[in-house]
Amino acid sequence: MTLRVIEQFSQPGKAGRPNEDRCGHQGAFAWVIDGATGLADAPLMDAPSDAAWLAGAASGLFAEAALSQPHAPLDGIVRSVIETLVRRFEAERLRPPEHRYELPSAAMVLVRETGDRLEAVSFGDCALFLSRPGAKPGEEVQLFSKSRERERREADRLLGDTGRKGEALQSAPVIEFLRRVRNHQNIEGGYWVLGLEPAAAGHMQHFEASLDGAATGLLASDGFAALTLDYERCTPASFLLRAKTDGLEALGSELRHVENVLDPGCRLYPRFKPSDDATALLFELS
Repeated sequence: MTLRVIEQFSQPGKAGRPNEDRCGHQGAFAWVIDGATGLADAPLMDAPSDAAWLAGAASGLFAEAALSQPHAPLDGIVRSVIETLVRRFEAERLRPPEHRYELPSAAMVLVRETGDRLEAVSFGDCALFLSRPGAKPGEEVQLFSKSRERERREADRLLGDTGRKGEALQSAPVIEFLRRVRNHQNIEGGYWVLGLEPAAAGHMQHFEASLDGAATGLLASDGFAALTLDYERCTPASFLLRAKTDGLEALGSELRHVENVLDPGCRLYPRFKPSDDATALLFELS
């Protein structure tokens, strides 16, 4: 089997703001990285944003690792990437962080084709949609993604408190809540993300699929996957089919129509901001 990229799509959630997502591919590898919106009062890095710095640097390092360590364990590759990120952060930062919530972090999904298998590791809620040729009806697509139900419940509660104005990230209660959550990143008893803690590599989610025939896969940030997983405009199976037939641009346009036209106030679909950065990478295995 060989991994071939068909199409890539990446768009910021709002004009004039940096896109904090990245996607890329090299050889048998492909990935999507979703930088977490910064919560610091002042930047740590000389970049469009701290999250954009992390996502961009990590994407470049994954490309380098795909060339230099094509057969290394994925856990080891991710740990090596994080260790390099730590060194760069220490060398390039504008100031030392005062709180854990200030540290740049990201969700991500990374896949590698090994001939007869597809391996995947992830942090957070980036998703992998994978076709399964010959599967039973209703099981044609396998979804590898972390549930976002807790975030949706918290968004619904906090948006109720702030009047659902559509820019909840400017609300003091929302920022306070997100900072409390972010203070538990990459520590025992908390949650693990791509960031500046090498030990996080030992806490990734893992997925593996046998490749018995040609298959199609889609990597997506939560902002892009929201069209099916949050807004339920289609099933995961039809989402992948439409990515192949209509293209990622068409799905991106429908996504923004839901967010900007049908629900700009975040009432139908509770969320912390009207539109998130949206990134996807469509590939085939043959």
